[in-house]
Amino acid sequence: MSKQNKTETRRRFVLWGLNIMGALAAANFLFVARKKRKSTTVKMLSQDGKLVELDITKLPQQRKQTRITDTELQQWVKNK
Repeated sequence: MSKQNKTETRRRFVLWGLNIMGALAAANFLFVARKKRKSTTVKMLSQDGKLVELDITKLPQQRKQTRITDTELQQWVKNK
């Protein structure tokens, strides 16, 4: 093989490799971007006794640090 022929085949090989890697990267980017993020939810008990799922982003970030008193607990849970 002549020197010029070797450089042409080497150049073709490198270009094909780069094209294939680019196509795979583009396909990966397009298909992975479409996947939805799984939202993290928390199960909580509502005041009427129903179990509900809430998205974590909907909860307030700062929480009340005081503990609930016995009277507040008794008023919250209604006897039927």
